[in-house]
Amino acid sequence: MKCTLLFGGTFDPIHYGHICSAKALLEKFDESSLVMVPCRIPPHRPQPMASAGDRLQMLKLAVAEESGLEVDDCELKRQGPSYTFDTLSAYRKKTGCESPLYFVLGHDAWVTLPTWYRWVELVDLAHLIVLGRPGQFADEPEELKNWVQDRRVTLEDSQSEPCGKVVGINLAPIHISATAARRALACGRPVDDMVPKPVERYIVERQLYVTEH
Repeated sequence: MKCTLLFGGTFDPIHYGHICSAKALLEKFDESSLVMVPCRIPPHRPQPMASAGDRLQMLKLAVAEESGLEVDDCELKRQGPSYTFDTLSAYRKKTGCESPLYFVLGHDAWVTLPTWYRWVELVDLAHLIVLGRPGQFADEPEELKNWVQDRRVTLEDSQSEPCGKVVGINLAPIHISATAARRALACGRPVDDMVPKPVERYIVERQLYVTEH
């Protein structure tokens, strides 16, 4: 069955770690699409350094030649904090009640889930995919452990339902981060091994990340 996957983040800037993870994840689904949703105002982390418009344009440049990857600026258009609950609610209305919908988050974000806005209700709208790395360990808070124990399933089992489950998927390690890319740019070092060439050109032309914050 065709599914919709949402991959949220600040993408400040978009880098190969994001793209490779998205492509590797999409390969596990048939005839599905993965939508990157840039966050306008993240409620639980420092605010992005680049503007919403610049981050959106970099995303569009990065995925222009990537089949199956799309960009949605719905969170950038909303005022106030960018709550995942609001985004999933809108997508559930768009996809209908029967189509599987997934929200993708990294393990670092997963262990903070109990601090998110209406977090218990997220699985009423979508499945959650938690991306991990082999050898990665992080303690889940007790509240999260208790909540998830009856919801963990395999990816295959999740596809028979539209929402309600949590799927853990390990991907190959990709040692690239937005922080490392910003530091390199602030020091004038090349980032061609971190971000796609069109994104690098855009960053240089706009003089983004010339200082690190």
